[in-house]
Amino acid sequence: MPVYNNARTLPSLCARLRETLRDRPSELLLVDDGSRDDSAEVARMLGVRVLQHDRNRGQNAAILTGLRHASLAVCCVLDADLEDPPESVPAMVEALAAADVVFSSRDEPRHLTSRVFRWSVRRLYPTLPHHPCLCFAISAAGRGRLIAVARDTDYLPAVIGALRLPAIQSRIARGSRPDDDPAAGLKGSMRWRYAARMLGATIRLRLSRRVQPAWRETRDRPTTA
Repeated sequence: MPVYNNARTLPSLCARLRETLRDRPSELLLVDDGSRDDSAEVARMLGVRVLQHDRNRGQNAAILTGLRHASLAVCCVLDADLEDPPESVPAMVEALAAADVVFSSRDEPRHLTSRVFRWSVRRLYPTLPHHPCLCFAISAAGRGRLIAVARDTDYLPAVIGALRLPAIQSRIARGSRPDDDPAAGLKGSMRWRYAARMLGATIRLRLSRRVQPAWRETRDRPTTA
């Protein structure tokens, strides 16, 4: 779970995850991405394993740090703001029987920025589902391939698309962020700047030779959209 100034939601998040996963072998791993509040301290008080970045590196970098250091092979990436409900984790993990990556399904984005960005990503990587996002479950094989080539500056769904990992979507009912959650305040020019930065990284990945060997290796593997 990437964390940035989420101290308020962590107690509920961890309690709900532990209840949901109580009969399953599991580990809760939080990556504090340079929070300015006491997110890391709160997580440790809750008995959760915590990794910390020395500065804010971005959500994709935090997720990649978690995937690199997770002690269990199969992973589920979940936001810490409760917008993606913890109760969805078992269904997403079980859906890995049909694919290497299971994205949580999102409604059609309300903001023009998001619609343009997602359309562009899909045009560059047509094997991805319609609304890939940063809440997903990934198999052991998929995780190994992802962390072998991904960099902190990459948009991770684009790397998944570049690798042509078989990917599907799992429909979940989304929650809502608290009114004072930092992500809820991402507006206007900030949205466009973030989208432009991620789209630039996605285009550079598509033009680079970094994942081409992996692309060739997986070109004959079936994909599900």
